[in-house]
Formats: sequence, C-alpha cells, structure tokens
Amino acid sequence: MNCKNVEILDAPLYYDINVFNKCEEAGCLLVTLECWKDIHPAFKTIPLSSGETIPYGVIYAKQPTEDALKVLDIIKDVI
Repeated sequence: MNCKNVEILDAPLYYDINVFNKCEEAGCLLVTLECWKDIHPAFKTIPLSSGETIPYGVIYAKQPTEDALKVLDIIKDVI
C-alpha cells in the first residue's frame, strides 16, 4: 500500500522451476516458502520478519513401502 509503483502479480498455486525462471528473467521479487531457498542459482533468499507461518507436511501413500516407512520414522524422530 505504501509503494505506489509496485505491481503485485499472482503466481500459480503450485510453483515449478518455470515460475522461478520467469521471475529471474523479469528481475522480479518473489515471496515464497523457505523450503525453496536454494531452488535457483540466481536467487538470494532473504527471510521476511512478518511473523506469518504456514503448515507444512509430508504426503505419502495410504499403504507406504517399507522404505517410505523408514523415512517417516526418521522424520518422526527428528521432529
């Protein structure tokens, strides 16, 4: 609201590398999740101090493989 010459554009609901490439080519700023911080070699990530949070999770099959269960156990131990 305080920056009259800033244009806010919507990004697709799901990011892929094309979103980051287009942003880099146009020289735009991108507000994104911390998990994307190393996605593009031409980007520098600066954390915002907005206090906002977003839920994050792991999606897996209803009947996961043994390997997937091992990874889930490791995640449970870490968090």
